[in-house]
Amino acid sequence: MAIDERQGESTYGGAGRVPVGRHVVLDLFDVDPRRMRDAETETSALRQALTACGFHVLGDCWHAFDGGGATGLVLLSESHASFHTYPERGYVAFDLFACGDADLEGLVERILARWAPGRSTRHDLRRGGAPGGG
Repeated sequence: MAIDERQGESTYGGAGRVPVGRHVVLDLFDVDPRRMRDAETETSALRQALTACGFHVLGDCWHAFDGGGATGLVLLSESHASFHTYPERGYVAFDLFACGDADLEGLVERILARWAPGRSTRHDLRRGGAPGGG
């Protein structure tokens, strides 16, 4: 499934800075509410997708809210991935901040396939870096 809208890519710090990481933010709309209530299952699925795409999982935590909704965080040696669900709105917020060469695009494809949004937006940021590329 393709991203419906892709927001501009930003570079932190301006010219002369080499990014140290990538930060992808996905807004997933029109998601079936039944797909987003089980925090433990969704966190486990996220762990599996991250591992399959070459990320290194260090740990995770999750929480299911009374009345629906869930949040999950997977700590990576590359940084983190997280999701927050809002079943009453059919909305999932997902973000990944990562350095290294893992398959970020493959992960985005898996996230989109997992939650099957009717519409989505994506924001890409390049994070950090020191003057002169160090």
